[in-house]
Amino acid sequence: MDTTIAVGASREAANTQNKRYLYVVFSSTPYKMGRFIRVMTNSRYNHVAVSFDPALGTLYSFARHYRNTPFYGGFVRETATRYAYRGHLADIKVCAVPVSEAQYASALRTLEDMIRLSKRYSYNMLSAIAAPLHRRVHLPNAYTCIEFAVDFLERAGVLKQVDPDHAYTIKELEACLNSYQVYSGGFHGVPAQKHDSFDNKQDLITATALTVVENAKLVDRLLKRDRTSTKK
Repeated sequence: MDTTIAVGASREAANTQNKRYLYVVFSSTPYKMGRFIRVMTNSRYNHVAVSFDPALGTLYSFARHYRNTPFYGGFVRETATRYAYRGHLADIKVCAVPVSEAQYASALRTLEDMIRLSKRYSYNMLSAIAAPLHRRVHLPNAYTCIEFAVDFLERAGVLKQVDPDHAYTIKELEACLNSYQVYSGGFHGVPAQKHDSFDNKQDLITATALTVVENAKLVDRLLKRDRTSTKK
Protein backbone atom coordinates (compact mmCIF):
# COMPACT_ATOMS: atom_id res chain seq x y z
CA MET A 1 0.00 0.00 0.00
CA ASP A 2 1.31 3.47 -0.93
CA THR A 3 1.40 5.60 2.22
CA THR A 4 3.20 8.58 0.70
CA ILE A 5 1.71 11.89 1.73
CA ALA A 6 1.64 14.83 -0.65
CA VAL A 7 1.44 18.56 -0.28
CA GLY A 8 -1.82 20.23 -1.21
CA ALA A 9 -0.60 23.79 -0.64
CA SER A 10 -2.76 26.30 -2.47
CA ARG A 11 -1.67 27.53 -5.91
CA GLU A 12 -3.63 30.67 -5.10
CA ALA A 13 -1.37 31.27 -2.08
CA ALA A 14 1.79 30.56 -4.07
CA ASN A 15 0.87 33.22 -6.66
CA THR A 16 -0.13 36.09 -4.36
CA GLN A 17 2.13 38.80 -2.99
CA ASN A 18 0.65 38.87 0.52
CA LYS A 19 1.24 35.22 1.25
CA ARG A 20 0.11 33.38 4.33
CA TYR A 21 2.37 30.67 5.72
CA LEU A 22 2.20 27.82 8.17
CA TYR A 23 5.60 27.08 9.69
CA VAL A 24 6.55 23.47 10.39
CA VAL A 25 9.55 23.17 12.70
CA PHE A 26 11.57 19.96 12.94
CA SER A 27 13.95 19.89 15.90
CA SER A 28 16.75 17.91 17.45
CA THR A 29 16.03 18.70 21.10
CA PRO A 30 18.98 18.78 23.55
CA TYR A 31 17.61 16.29 26.07
CA LYS A 32 18.32 12.63 26.85
CA MET A 33 14.88 11.58 25.62
CA GLY A 34 15.43 13.40 22.34
CA ARG A 35 18.80 11.71 21.81
CA PHE A 36 17.25 8.32 22.59
CA ILE A 37 14.46 8.88 20.04
CA ARG A 38 16.95 9.94 17.37
CA VAL A 39 19.01 6.80 17.93
CA MET A 40 15.94 4.56 17.85
CA THR A 41 14.54 6.15 14.69
CA ASN A 42 17.87 6.83 12.95
CA SER A 43 16.63 10.35 12.30
CA ARG A 44 18.24 13.76 12.55
CA TYR A 45 15.15 15.18 14.24
CA ASN A 46 13.04 13.83 17.08
CA HIS A 47 10.33 16.48 17.39
CA VAL A 48 8.00 18.50 15.17
CA ALA A 49 5.85 21.52 15.94
CA VAL A 50 3.79 24.05 13.97
CA SER A 51 3.63 27.82 14.22
CA PHE A 52 1.92 30.83 12.68
CA ASP A 53 4.82 33.09 13.66
CA PRO A 54 7.93 33.50 11.45
CA ALA A 55 9.86 34.58 14.58
CA LEU A 56 8.83 31.30 16.28
CA GLY A 57 7.60 33.10 19.37
CA THR A 58 5.02 30.38 19.98
CA LEU A 59 4.89 26.88 18.55
CA TYR A 60 2.24 24.20 19.02
CA SER A 61 2.77 20.48 19.47
CA PHE A 62 2.34 17.47 21.73
CA ALA A 63 5.14 17.05 24.22
CA ARG A 64 5.96 16.85 27.93
CA HIS A 65 4.33 19.52 30.09
CA TYR A 66 7.33 20.05 32.36
CA ARG A 67 11.06 19.59 31.90
CA ASN A 68 11.25 16.87 34.59
CA THR A 69 8.15 14.90 33.52
CA PRO A 70 9.25 13.20 30.27
CA PHE A 71 6.32 10.73 30.30
CA TYR A 72 3.58 13.19 31.22
CA GLY A 73 2.50 15.35 28.32
CA GLY A 74 -0.22 16.68 26.11
CA PHE A 75 -1.05 19.62 23.89
CA VAL A 76 1.49 22.37 24.58
CA ARG A 77 2.26 25.91 23.49
CA GLU A 78 6.02 25.87 23.16
CA THR A 79 8.46 28.75 23.49
CA ALA A 80 12.22 29.24 23.25
CA THR A 81 12.77 27.78 26.72
CA ARG A 82 12.12 24.27 25.36
CA TYR A 83 14.79 24.60 22.70
CA ALA A 84 17.79 25.39 24.88
CA TYR A 85 19.46 23.40 27.64
CA ARG A 86 22.69 24.15 29.50
CA GLY A 87 23.89 26.46 26.77
CA HIS A 88 22.97 24.10 23.93
CA LEU A 89 20.44 25.24 21.34
CA ALA A 90 18.26 22.74 19.54
CA ASP A 91 19.14 22.17 15.91
CA ILE A 92 16.04 22.95 13.84
CA LYS A 93 14.74 22.94 10.30
CA VAL A 94 11.94 25.35 9.40
CA CYS A 95 9.60 24.81 6.47
CA ALA A 96 7.32 27.71 5.46
CA VAL A 97 4.31 26.29 3.62
CA PRO A 98 2.25 28.83 1.64
CA VAL A 99 -1.50 28.56 2.24
CA SER A 100 -4.61 30.37 1.09
CA GLU A 101 -6.60 32.67 3.36
CA ALA A 102 -9.19 29.90 3.73
CA GLN A 103 -6.55 27.33 4.70
CA TYR A 104 -4.95 29.76 7.14
CA ALA A 105 -8.30 30.56 8.76
CA SER A 106 -9.13 26.85 9.05
CA ALA A 107 -5.79 26.11 10.72
CA LEU A 108 -6.26 29.02 13.11
CA ARG A 109 -9.72 27.80 14.11
CA THR A 110 -8.32 24.34 14.79
CA LEU A 111 -5.62 25.76 17.06
CA GLU A 112 -8.06 28.05 18.88
CA ASP A 113 -10.34 25.07 19.60
CA MET A 114 -7.42 22.99 20.85
CA ILE A 115 -6.19 25.78 23.11
CA ARG A 116 -9.69 26.19 24.55
CA LEU A 117 -9.98 22.45 25.19
CA SER A 118 -6.30 21.81 25.92
CA LYS A 119 -6.94 19.92 29.17
CA ARG A 120 -8.77 17.21 27.24
CA TYR A 121 -5.69 16.26 25.25
CA SER A 122 -2.99 13.78 26.22
CA TYR A 123 0.34 12.77 24.78
CA ASN A 124 -0.18 9.40 23.09
CA MET A 125 2.46 7.41 24.94
CA LEU A 126 1.02 4.14 23.61
CA SER A 127 1.62 5.25 20.03
CA ALA A 128 5.13 6.38 20.97
CA ILE A 129 5.87 2.93 22.37
CA ALA A 130 4.46 1.25 19.25
CA ALA A 131 6.36 3.52 16.84
CA PRO A 132 9.42 1.21 16.47
CA LEU A 133 6.97 -1.47 15.29
CA HIS A 134 5.52 0.98 12.73
CA ARG A 135 2.16 0.86 14.47
CA ARG A 136 -0.20 3.68 15.39
CA VAL A 137 -2.53 3.40 18.38
CA HIS A 138 -5.66 5.46 17.73
CA LEU A 139 -7.04 7.05 20.88
CA PRO A 140 -9.49 9.94 21.22
CA ASN A 141 -7.85 13.29 21.99
CA ALA A 142 -4.35 11.78 22.11
CA TYR A 143 -1.45 12.42 19.77
CA THR A 144 2.29 12.17 19.47
CA CYS A 145 3.99 15.22 17.95
CA ILE A 146 4.09 13.68 14.46
CA GLU A 147 0.48 12.47 14.66
CA PHE A 148 -0.62 15.97 15.62
CA ALA A 149 1.42 17.66 12.87
CA VAL A 150 0.11 15.36 10.12
CA ASP A 151 -3.50 15.61 11.35
CA PHE A 152 -3.28 19.40 11.74
CA LEU A 153 -1.80 19.93 8.27
CA GLU A 154 -4.33 17.58 6.70
CA ARG A 155 -7.23 19.47 8.31
CA ALA A 156 -5.79 22.72 6.96
CA GLY A 157 -5.67 21.22 3.46
CA VAL A 158 -1.87 21.29 3.32
CA LEU A 159 -1.49 17.50 3.16
CA LYS A 160 -3.45 15.07 1.05
CA GLN A 161 -3.44 11.31 0.47
CA VAL A 162 -3.00 10.75 4.21
CA ASP A 163 -3.53 7.16 5.34
CA PRO A 164 -5.14 7.42 8.81
CA ASP A 165 -3.83 3.99 9.83
CA HIS A 166 -0.21 4.56 8.82
CA ALA A 167 2.30 5.42 11.54
CA TYR A 168 3.97 8.35 9.80
CA THR A 169 7.48 9.26 10.87
CA ILE A 170 9.13 12.64 11.22
CA LYS A 171 11.41 11.62 8.34
CA GLU A 172 8.41 11.10 6.06
CA LEU A 173 6.87 14.48 6.86
CA GLU A 174 10.26 16.17 6.53
CA ALA A 175 10.75 14.64 3.07
CA CYS A 176 7.27 15.77 2.04
CA LEU A 177 7.92 19.39 3.03
CA ASN A 178 11.60 19.58 2.09
CA SER A 179 11.05 21.97 -0.83
CA TYR A 180 9.61 24.56 1.59
CA GLN A 181 12.71 24.75 3.80
CA VAL A 182 13.64 28.33 4.73
CA TYR A 183 16.09 27.78 7.59
CA SER A 184 18.35 25.16 9.11
CA GLY A 185 20.51 25.73 12.17
CA GLY A 186 20.27 26.59 15.84
CA PHE A 187 16.96 27.69 17.33
CA HIS A 188 16.82 31.47 17.54
CA GLY A 189 13.19 32.13 18.42
CA VAL A 190 12.03 35.13 20.44
CA PRO A 191 12.37 35.01 24.27
CA ALA A 192 10.06 32.68 26.18
CA GLN A 193 6.51 33.81 26.86
CA LYS A 194 4.64 33.34 30.13
CA HIS A 195 2.21 30.72 28.87
CA ASP A 196 4.86 27.98 28.67
CA SER A 197 5.05 26.11 31.99
CA PHE A 198 8.00 23.96 30.89
CA ASP A 199 10.37 25.21 33.60
CA ASN A 200 7.86 24.80 36.44
CA LYS A 201 9.73 21.95 38.11
CA GLN A 202 7.60 19.32 39.85
CA ASP A 203 8.75 17.45 42.94
CA LEU A 204 9.30 13.71 42.55
CA ILE A 205 6.00 12.69 44.15
CA THR A 206 3.95 15.09 42.04
CA ALA A 207 5.80 14.19 38.84
CA THR A 208 5.27 10.47 39.47
CA ALA A 209 1.60 10.92 40.32
CA LEU A 210 0.92 13.02 37.21
CA THR A 211 2.66 10.45 35.02
CA VAL A 212 0.83 7.44 36.50
CA VAL A 213 -2.61 9.07 36.38
CA GLU A 214 -2.24 10.39 32.84
CA ASN A 215 -1.02 7.11 31.38
CA ALA A 216 -3.68 5.16 33.28
CA LYS A 217 -6.21 7.35 31.47
CA LEU A 218 -4.66 6.34 28.16
CA VAL A 219 -5.00 2.65 28.98
CA ASP A 220 -8.61 3.25 30.03
CA ARG A 221 -9.32 4.95 26.68
CA LEU A 222 -7.76 2.00 24.88
CA LEU A 223 -9.92 -0.51 26.77
CA LYS A 224 -13.08 1.53 26.14
CA ARG A 225 -12.20 1.77 22.46
CA ASP A 226 -11.71 -1.98 22.20
CA ARG A 227 -14.95 -2.72 24.05
CA THR A 228 -16.85 -0.41 21.71
CA SER A 229 -15.23 -2.06 18.70
CA THR A 230 -16.14 -5.55 20.00
CA LYS A 231 -19.80 -4.57 20.46
CA LYS A 232 -20.01 -3.38 16.88
